[in-house]
Parts: sequence; structure tokens; C-alpha cells
Amino acid sequence: MSGNVWEWTLDEWHENYEGAPSQAETPWGDISPCNRVCDDLSSDRSIRGGSWINEACYVKLVERSINGPDDRYSWIGFRIRRLIP
Repeated sequence: MSGNVWEWTLDEWHENYEGAPSQAETPWGDISPCNRVCDDLSSDRSIRGGSWINEACYVKLVERSINGPDDRYSWIGFRIRRLIP
């Protein structure tokens, strides 16, 4: 899936991984566990993976950047994930 669109994540943007949650299922930041909805007052989020608009060197899962919750571009999307108990 890498290279299609940058994947918008629920994780708040941080310059590095210091203080990151130890489990991938836990979003990083001050997000209500009940609704996990981002609104106009939400902070910037991390986007990952590169897209069709980038050079090939940016199309990898470890590549990440920053995006505001109100920003809309054709090269940013998201992937729906279901947690199975």
C-alpha cells in the first residue's frame, strides 16, 4: 500500500519517539478513548508512508510528516483498521 497516499494517523505529531506508547493499539496524544474523534481544536497529526506525489525515496513506511486535522489534499488518506479482541 505504500506510495498510494500518505496515511493520516491518530497519533499526535512529535519530533521524535521519546515518550511514545509501548503498544501500537494506543494512540499517542490526548485523545478520548471513547470517541477518538479529531475536531477543529485537535493538534497536528502524523502522516506516514509517502504518496504518488513524492519521489521514490519518500515512499516507505518509516517516512513520516506532519498534517493538520483540517488540511485536505489528494495525496493524503487513511486506512481503516479493525481491532480483533
